Amino acid sequence: LPKLDAKRSLVPVSGKTFVPADTRSLRAAWDASQKQSAEDYLIDWHLIGPFPARPNGCDGLSLETGVESKLGRGGAVDLEAPFKVAGATLRWQPALANRRGYVDLGKLLGKVEWAVAYAYAEVDSVHARDAILRCGSDDGIKIWVNGRVVHHHEVGRAYRPDSDSVPVRLEAGRNRILVKVDNYHGGWGFGVAIGKPMF
Repeated sequence: LPKLDAKRSLVPVSGKTFVPADTRSLRAAWDASQKQSAEDYLIDWHLIGPFPARPNGCDGLSLETGVESKLGRGGAVDLEAPFKVAGATLRWQPALANRRGYVDLGKLLGKVEWAVAYAYAEVDSVHARDAILRCGSDDGIKIWVNGRVVHHHEVGRAYRPDSDSVPVRLEAGRNRILVKVDNYHGGWGFGVAIGKPMF
């Protein structure tokens, strides 16, 4: 094969030639793309959990708790409301995602198995618009936007950013995002991104 720093690269099988890749511009484009993706991730959350799920059930997202039954109009959540679970009182607590948008539930709520937790965030939009919601989770994830379920993926997996994507409709003003994550074994967590408006 010809050297990569030659004026043109040759693909031996086809006989075609190509201008060598500009690695600096490729890297710059990649970095810009990763930066934009990270900026789309929601950072400020409130968490509550863990709520026990059925051992070996792999169906924690189907377990309805008081958090869901007390959802207000338009998906409003009362962050002052406590929940009694197995003799303990669970309360909403503020939490921050890391710089890549990941919320480590094992670190924030404890290393538990066969459990579910909820996260709540609000997103403001200048006007009503369509957007793409991207998420990753460990394990399954269910998402409400303004009180409507927009995504439900019961799955056993490790976290990977942008594993799932779904189109959503944001309203003008405040939009309420509720996330439910379940855990089978090991670590658990999630990340949610909403694309910025394109002008």
